[in-house]
Amino acid sequence: MKVLVVSHDAGGAEIVSSWVRRTPQNDYSYVLDGPAVSIFPQKLKGTKNKPLRELKQLVETVDFVLTGSSQSANLEKEAIIKAKSSNTKSATFLDYWYGFTERFRLDGKMVLPDEIWVGDQYALNLARQEFPNTQIILKTNPYLEELLEEKETIVQHISNTDGMRILYLCQPYKQEYQDGDGTVSTITDVSALEYFFHCVLDHLPPKLEIRMRQHPLEHAGKYRAVIQSVADILTISESNNQSLAKDLVWADLAVGMHAQALAIALSFGLKFS
Repeated sequence: MKVLVVSHDAGGAEIVSSWVRRTPQNDYSYVLDGPAVSIFPQKLKGTKNKPLRELKQLVETVDFVLTGSSQSANLEKEAIIKAKSSNTKSATFLDYWYGFTERFRLDGKMVLPDEIWVGDQYALNLARQEFPNTQIILKTNPYLEELLEEKETIVQHISNTDGMRILYLCQPYKQEYQDGDGTVSTITDVSALEYFFHCVLDHLPPKLEIRMRQHPLEHAGKYRAVIQSVADILTISESNNQSLAKDLVWADLAVGMHAQALAIALSFGLKFS
C-alpha cells in the first residue's frame, strides 16, 4: 500500500515514525515540517522529505494518508482537506489527551480525517465523546512500545538511597485563566518552572538532582535566566537530547505540564506531578 505520511509537531512525529518503522511492508512517502524533519530520519534511515508544494500531487497518488496532529501548525489539516477532495482515505494518530478539537480546527471549521487513531483507552473515551461521528480506532502505541523495549537495555546508575532525582519535562505553554472574582491571570511554561523551583526550595530534599529536558520546539537558552536564579542552591543539569527512555530510567520523579512524556513516565513506573 502506498502511504503518505504528513507530520509537523514532535509528539505526533514520534508516534507516527514509530508506527512506520513497525510496518515496513508499506511504500512510504513523506511531507514533513517543524520538529518532524529531524525526528523521522533519526528512526528511519533514508527518509526523503518531499517539498510542501508537492502535497496535493502526492495525496492524489497514494492509497492512504497518515498524519500526526499539531496545536498551531496547519500542515496536517491541509493534508486532510486535500485527501478528502481527492477521495483518498486518511487517518490521524493523536498523541495527546486534551484539546482534541483544537487540533482539527482550521479557520473556524472542523477538519476531520476518515479515522482517528489513539494509543490508549483513556484517549479512546475522550475522542469518542468529542468526535461521535468519526471512526475512532484504538491502536497499540508504537512509540511507547519502543521506549519500553529500550528501557530493558538500559543499565540504571546506582542511586543514593537518601537522594532524589527529578526530571523536569519542558513544554511550550501559555494559557489565560479567570478566577471567580473575574481576575485574569496567565500561566506560561516559564512561570510554571519558576513555581516548581519555589516549591522545591520550600521543601528541599537532601541530595536533590534536577535534570531539565527541553521540548524540541524550544531554543536552547529559553529557561537559562530562571535556572541561573537558583543555580547556587540547586543541582541542575540538562538532558542534552539523549533518549527519553534514558532520562526516565535516571529519574525518581517526573514533573511537567501537558507533556506527552508524563504519560510515558507513568508507564515507566515513575511518580509524576
